Amino acid sequence: MNTELLSRDRVQLSTFFKEEKIAIRCTLSRREIEVFKLIGRGCTSKEIAVKLHISKETVSGYRKQICHKLCVHSTAGLIACSLRYLQSSVAPSGGGLTVA
Repeated sequence: MNTELLSRDRVQLSTFFKEEKIAIRCTLSRREIEVFKLIGRGCTSKEIAVKLHISKETVSGYRKQICHKLCVHSTAGLIACSLRYLQSSVAPSGGGLTVA
């Protein structure tokens, strides 16, 4: 993910969080954004690990960090938040998935 895409993703996520009135403790990292989007696309932790060339345990760590930063307390809440983002008007068309 290049710097321009990361910057665009951060702005779009920030806009989405404000519109949805989602409390956020701090911004998501580049990798957390990639994981967040893949969660919304219905990928399992194992699938995310394969796509991003990281371990399943690392994905689990990212998921926990995302939940903490978004003040989400369950997997269902994380999935719902990611789905709402991907379906929102601020997300780029096609969900804006920038990872292969």
